Amino acid sequence: MPRTLRSLVCAAILGTMLVSVRADCAELPVRWKCEVRDGECIGKVRLTIRKAFWKEAVGQYVLSQFPNREYLFEDITSKNVKKLLHLVNADTYAYFGTNGEAESEALRNRYQHSVGQTVFSVVMENLIEAFPEGEDEMPREWKTRSIEFEGKTFDVSAKKSGKKKFLFKVKERSQQSPRNWDVEGEWEVSKSAPWSDQTSMDGWTVQNEPSPSLKELRKGTP
Repeated sequence: MPRTLRSLVCAAILGTMLVSVRADCAELPVRWKCEVRDGECIGKVRLTIRKAFWKEAVGQYVLSQFPNREYLFEDITSKNVKKLLHLVNADTYAYFGTNGEAESEALRNRYQHSVGQTVFSVVMENLIEAFPEGEDEMPREWKTRSIEFEGKTFDVSAKKSGKKKFLFKVKERSQQSPRNWDVEGEWEVSKSAPWSDQTSMDGWTVQNEPSPSLKELRKGTP
């Protein structure tokens, strides 16, 4: 059974990066209204990864979660936008913009592993540590707080950009290295409505074959 993004929330990054330790905000209660440990804080995350532990994670992405536990992952790094639709309940992946099985597999690996773990184990964990007051209390002007993780220092910045929406920056400054984290973007907690069963799947593929209708996919039809 493939792992979903939910299972990555507490994942360690190759045992070298982040551990589940409260830092400067340890004594402050976490007042996020969404369930941070179950992925429920994700509505839509626009992400620019400039530096990362994994070289393949560098790029620009959009990750959306819908109320029916479906995820849309978009790699917008180049003009050839690649998309992955994960129907969790049907244990099915559909792909758009990928050329063949190898590209589809590479996109799924970024979704499940390098980019997925960046969202949860780097961005979300550091945001919760730095701003435990919650998504509704983000500062109206840029504010930066430092977080310590086993000798590594992260500068975490946030600024409210709308209702249940904020801009963020997470940057590691402990050492100068190509693998130091440098991530920024916009996080929206509210979720958009799921795609309707009638949504066109033209151009999408499943198992390297033209995709059936979304209604059939949701029933588990390969």
